[in-house]
Amino acid sequence: MAEYDFDPYLRQLIAQYEMLGLVWLGKLPEPTSGETQCSLPHAKAAIDTVEMLAAKTRGNLTSAEDQEMRRVLTLLRLNFVEEVNREQSGAGKGEQEAPPVTEPAAGQEAEQAGESVAEPAAGQEAEQSGADPEAEGSEAGGANSEPSDGARTKSGSNGAQKG
Repeated sequence: MAEYDFDPYLRQLIAQYEMLGLVWLGKLPEPTSGETQCSLPHAKAAIDTVEMLAAKTRGNLTSAEDQEMRRVLTLLRLNFVEEVNREQSGAGKGEQEAPPVTEPAAGQEAEQAGESVAEPAAGQEAEQSGADPEAEGSEAGGANSEPSDGARTKSGSNGAQKG
């Protein structure tokens, strides 16, 4: 077998969950409809899946694979916290959508360099698990949960809500 720095199947899997997470966070339009939706339970399920993948592959990743896994987790976590804060502050109801956080700040990257890939930074776990008002009384966004109650839908071009 040929040696590689980044397994193409792993690269594709990580990219799929990155896109899925950003779509459910309302940062990217849904590919088929062109609309943006925000469903924190579904976004959390995507993040949890990448965290599980990181935990199960710990010690078996190349440096490039590990770095990409960390980048995707940081990106999704930061955007998740941003959306939770936006919902708690009442924003998101008719206000213009903020652009996605695309890369962590230099200090955050250095801060994460020493921590395990699958473990959230100090305080983020509490924010992610406790700050999701839609997940109360439910499975906290399992893969089969419906977005009907928790999804905000906006048109793809102007950011106006559809209801």
